[in-house]
Amino acid sequence: MLKSSLRSILANRKTNLIVNNEVNLKQFYHTNQIFQKDYILGVYKSKDNQEPLTFTPSTKELLSEEFLSSPFFKKNDWKEGKMKLIDCSLFTSPQSNEVSTIGKDSKLTVNDRVLFIGLGEKENKKIPAKKRIFKEQFQQDDLVNIEKPDIRSLMSKGVSLLLSDSKASNNNNNENNNEENNNNEEENSVEVFVDNFGQERDLQDAVEGLTLGSWKFLKLNKKNLNKTLTELTEGKVSKIESYDQNTNRGIINSGTVIANAQNFCAYLAELPANYMTPTLFCKVVREKFENECPELLKGNKLTIEEHDRKWCEEKGMGSFLNVAKGSAEEPKVLEITFRNNSKSNDLDVIYLGKGITFDSGGISIKPSAGMKEMKGDMSGAATSMSALLAVCKLDLPINIKCIAMLCENMPSHVAVKPGDVITAMNGKTIEVDNTDAEGRLALADGLCYSSEFKPKHLVDIATLTGACVVALGTQLTGCYTSTNEMWKLMERAGINTKDYMWRLPMMIEEYGKQNETNVCDVKNSGGRNAGSITACVFLTEFVDFDKVKHYAHLDIAGTNSTAKGVMTGRPVRALVEYARLLSEEHVSFTLTS
Repeated sequence: MLKSSLRSILANRKTNLIVNNEVNLKQFYHTNQIFQKDYILGVYKSKDNQEPLTFTPSTKELLSEEFLSSPFFKKNDWKEGKMKLIDCSLFTSPQSNEVSTIGKDSKLTVNDRVLFIGLGEKENKKIPAKKRIFKEQFQQDDLVNIEKPDIRSLMSKGVSLLLSDSKASNNNNNENNNEENNNNEEENSVEVFVDNFGQERDLQDAVEGLTLGSWKFLKLNKKNLNKTLTELTEGKVSKIESYDQNTNRGIINSGTVIANAQNFCAYLAELPANYMTPTLFCKVVREKFENECPELLKGNKLTIEEHDRKWCEEKGMGSFLNVAKGSAEEPKVLEITFRNNSKSNDLDVIYLGKGITFDSGGISIKPSAGMKEMKGDMSGAATSMSALLAVCKLDLPINIKCIAMLCENMPSHVAVKPGDVITAMNGKTIEVDNTDAEGRLALADGLCYSSEFKPKHLVDIATLTGACVVALGTQLTGCYTSTNEMWKLMERAGINTKDYMWRLPMMIEEYGKQNETNVCDVKNSGGRNAGSITACVFLTEFVDFDKVKHYAHLDIAGTNSTAKGVMTGRPVRALVEYARLLSEEHVSFTLTS
């Protein structure tokens, strides 16, 4: 345990992430020794616990030979995910009460902690059957590396352990001041030095894991009610430092930007519906872009347009407006465009997000149990905008537009009713079979509008169906694509980021019969059988395939939150990676391997 004097120091520090890439650690420290540092280092498991342990270069550089050969390492089984936290104040040097003996050349002080994480066997490891079977599930299985540990996940768990230890220490230190203790949640943060594990991709994964693992949504308690909407989060890495001239700062920056974008998405989805109306969504997102991308806005590379009900009426968005008309909240369409492809004026991709900021089900009202979770029914819009934020900050050479269809779905005396026939932007008539199948009605007009821009690729993202959750749970995003080439790129993006996609069939003729009606062109519900598939088939009615060749529908109803209802911000990482792959010159959609 930490000394109580150090607990208070720790509890009131901002988070810093200091990344080492085989650096000279003598250059590492701040001159102000009041800052405590936490080190996360990797240890490889010896084969059959017989051979000597293998340490990462950073571990060997930081720690003394005497400590590395101590029983502490030999008696522990450093299987993948094993974690041991050491307080350096327990190992005080006889020559100085400020120096810890476990560090090499006085590199560690008594104010530091070291978290060791087991990485499993480094070489010639036996791969469990369940991992081999996992790899075989993917069409591009050569991209799936099952021999390396999941660095992102390990770092996320590691920083969570550090934060929980810090919170426990802080609570113990403030046990005589209950009010301060109860309201001190947002002050628990840590400054971390992280092992680079020898690879640039591992370094980025480590940065992402630490940033994701250190984030949380602040409770709306009495103390926090005075905060603005943009202040109801904590854990963002406030400073990244590297003292190694050879460190690729682009890798460090990429990891921070992408993880922060995912955290922003989770934050938007976690806000209660009265804090995240369509109008407030536009306000918060606009402010985020204005604060973090001001130069792009000044240079006209980035444009933000906020459309109101009148604009929607002029566009003929009858499907979207009928969803919105039961609520007192004004519908909005938020449209943000980033043009950074100097080789073409065409849009490389449009991300279209479902933004139902609260879904009661309308007249076909949902059961009360779990209805509060429908504050997250705008996760598709949050995902698209957050992915775009990362694309802008990474300055990817791509032309991309994101559109969010924002409204509430509420019952009232003017709400759309089951059996009503409404007209979409492309003139097709829709029988409203179920008002709780509202997301596809909002997206219908969004797809019509997006098709007008003739994008090379069009992707809609939506928490669309419970049927997808039943089929895939919370692990995989359901992915429907109109071309095999597009699926290969989607699958690759998911594999690269471990934000996995799973292809489902876009068979329009075969499943379209379930959406047929004798009243008008199409109905908005195909029944319980193949519910996720028929929802996607409904959406294809509003894509102009003469203008759009590559179309994908992502059903994120399972992956946008955990099984316990905590918002995840997925699949932001995969969508950022998809945009990055599109921006690479060698990707020309001739992927036939």
